[in-house]
Amino acid sequence: MMTSYTVTMRINTLSAFVNKDKQTSVVEVQVQDKNDNSPEWQRTGDYRDLVRDAFLFTLSPGLAEGELVGVLEARDEDSGELGRVKYEMSPDTEVRARSVFRVNKETGELSLRRSVEELEETEAPWRLVIGARDNPDNPGDSNYVKTSVVVNLVTEDSLVVLTVKNTGPEEVEAKVGELEAVMRDQTGLIVEVSRVVGSLVEAENGTCCVESETGADVWFYAIDPKTQEILSVNSSTVQNTIVSRAAQTSIRYTITGQRGVMSCPNHECLVVPR
Repeated sequence: MMTSYTVTMRINTLSAFVNKDKQTSVVEVQVQDKNDNSPEWQRTGDYRDLVRDAFLFTLSPGLAEGELVGVLEARDEDSGELGRVKYEMSPDTEVRARSVFRVNKETGELSLRRSVEELEETEAPWRLVIGARDNPDNPGDSNYVKTSVVVNLVTEDSLVVLTVKNTGPEEVEAKVGELEAVMRDQTGLIVEVSRVVGSLVEAENGTCCVESETGADVWFYAIDPKTQEILSVNSSTVQNTIVSRAAQTSIRYTITGQRGVMSCPNHECLVVPR
């Protein structure tokens, strides 16, 4: 976008009525933007169709103080300083969440003030409100928008295992995104895969156990889009939509039939709680 133009203007009239040395003039036009756009939050998570008004992040065991939790981004269509955005933790954020997280004013990066080991499981989930302001150096001519952020803690109690036989971990790993989409469509929950490892099987000498190269365990967790909270394996929602016999039959068919996400010969896919 050009911010200035040089225009040459000429008077078109009879020469007798104008001094030819003053018949043309050069005009410099400076284009000034108006702060008529507000920042817009950029929601790119796979869950955005299920949760339209919040960012969802999770904490895994082992994260240390200062580590990145996620990135919030708001874009403004205005140019120059008017379109520059700064972020802040809104006063609407609950006090206990303020002691756990900080947001970078320039980048929107959300990071930990304390390590995950210092946090209590009963504290989760944490609910934050983050603000984004354009033209931040001129509060009298700026626009301010807020968004909700929910941060869950992944624990052993929230992990479920999908065992896929006759399909190696690498093949399954390559199709994690498709598998998450299938599970999301099937259950109506936000499903995120935590890790994919070889299934444990009995070793040739009869001892237990070694990782199989022809079977995979997919560890995943589910978040309820209504509450934005991670679900325990023992919750009625997980039991009814994932663990129950009827749910497993439906999930196996979806994985092996309709979508063809991965090969499970003889429908040898099994979902079990950790």
